[in-house]
Amino acid sequence: MINRITALLLFIGLTWGQDCIAPDGTEGIELMGECYSIENTTVIDRSWENRVDTISPGIGLLTSLTYLDLCCNQLTGDIPSEIGLLTNLTYMDLHWNQLTVVPPEIGFLTNLTYLDLHMAVTGPHTGMAIPIELGNLTNLTYLDLSDNELGCHNYNWLGSWQTDNCGTHCDDTDECSAEIPPEIGNLTNLEYLFLADNHLSGDIPSSIGNLVNLRRLSLWDNDLSGSIPLEIGNLTNLHLLWLRENQLTGEIPSTIGNMTNLGVHHEEYFSPGPDDYWPALDLSINQLTGPIPSEIGNLTDLEYMVLWDNQLSGPLPSEIGDMTSLIYLDLRYNELNGEIPPELGNLSQMSCLWLAHNNLRGEIPDELCNIDVCGSQCNNSSYVFSGNNLCPPYPQCFEEFGIPTYPISIIGYQECNLYPDCADGYTGINIPPHDGYCYYETDLDVLQEFIDINESLSGEPLNIETGGSISIYWHSGRLYSLNLPNSQLTTYPESIWNLDSLVRLDLQDNQLTGSIPSGIGNLTILNQLYLNDNNLTGSIPPELGELNNIYTIDLSRNQF
Repeated sequence: MINRITALLLFIGLTWGQDCIAPDGTEGIELMGECYSIENTTVIDRSWENRVDTISPGIGLLTSLTYLDLCCNQLTGDIPSEIGLLTNLTYMDLHWNQLTVVPPEIGFLTNLTYLDLHMAVTGPHTGMAIPIELGNLTNLTYLDLSDNELGCHNYNWLGSWQTDNCGTHCDDTDECSAEIPPEIGNLTNLEYLFLADNHLSGDIPSSIGNLVNLRRLSLWDNDLSGSIPLEIGNLTNLHLLWLRENQLTGEIPSTIGNMTNLGVHHEEYFSPGPDDYWPALDLSINQLTGPIPSEIGNLTDLEYMVLWDNQLSGPLPSEIGDMTSLIYLDLRYNELNGEIPPELGNLSQMSCLWLAHNNLRGEIPDELCNIDVCGSQCNNSSYVFSGNNLCPPYPQCFEEFGIPTYPISIIGYQECNLYPDCADGYTGINIPPHDGYCYYETDLDVLQEFIDINESLSGEPLNIETGGSISIYWHSGRLYSLNLPNSQLTTYPESIWNLDSLVRLDLQDNQLTGSIPSGIGNLTILNQLYLNDNNLTGSIPPELGELNNIYTIDLSRNQF
């Protein structure tokens, strides 16, 4: 590295020369309209000048420089590779500019403790958008590369003009990569790491668990995939974790329960005001699955927890009731099931409990009357319970929510699921993924008959397996859409005509024979019927014409 630096210094000296006399009388170099002493300049602060300019490679001559702030200008072009000669730098701020790439030579600045490139790098680039050489900066405590859109991305509204920061069309992006390099785990002194809004792809490296001094980690609004690494639980000093708006999959690791510093107020690291929406844990808008780990109940200082718009399933852990600092809990738009645990009534600081659009069932526990579920104005009442399977009788406090002159409907739309106390004619199912629901026994029997009389079918009524495509949908425990196309069916049970809740029946492209019986007239709410591409014979029954709700019939390619 020394030989490379010496060669660069010699090249810069010959190319740029000492072209001015600095104010202290020593030889200088002119940069951005001013003459700086090559020997004695230790600080340059040219921030907030709104200056249209470039960073000259000649800056590499100022090897005594320890502080460089060029933020908030209109600087363009490359960050010159000669920046790597400033090995005494401890502070560099280039944010809010329009520079192109982060050069790998930045890895020579091993004395840096503060590096801010927020909204500084616009591309296009080749190679690694985040150079692995950043892993050499082991003295860094602050690193901000956010809002640079480093990765390849599509903007559909651009149509045929859409390109990405690799400078190519988005169908051909092999020559550049925007991932979080595993070498980031070398920066064990980091307290702040901001990589948000960069279109970064790939996994979150497990080496991130080495950053045990981190206080704030922001990776939101990227295209990160894979699971949240177990090692994230090593970040026990973390006050804030933002992973929202990515494509993360898998389960929330149980090790998140180790991060008991999340949400702890601190004058320097995390100090939201009393009315600020500043969640300390935000995993929303991903593709996370599986249960919410019970260990999350260890995060007793957390005030805001945001997990909405994922695919989380399983029951709500009662341990959430231990998170007594919670003010705001957003679990909307998941697949959570089971009953609402009464322990949520312990959350005395609560002002927004948003459980809407899940599969929660049973009755709402009276204990929830002890807390404020919707804030003083309740402008989002549909976010509380709506779109679940909750059943009456509802607690009186929610039936009479609001004030007499301004009543608020907080229960919203529900499809009551009484499981395990199913209504007559229904049976409770405890086989995943259908466990915790009541199904109409007659409908289940029909599906079982389908399996019994067709060798191409196997499995159970709620988990039919076939060589073809299959989709079966239920509504309030009744079968309303039965689709078994291209499944090598040779026959069907006569009991099929007892499925009086069917709105769609699709048995096309099979090997069915015989005639269509008059019993089809029992399917009074049917609106779509597909029996095409079979070997059906006989005449079409007149009862078919009496189905007043039907709007699509396909009987083509049979032998009528």
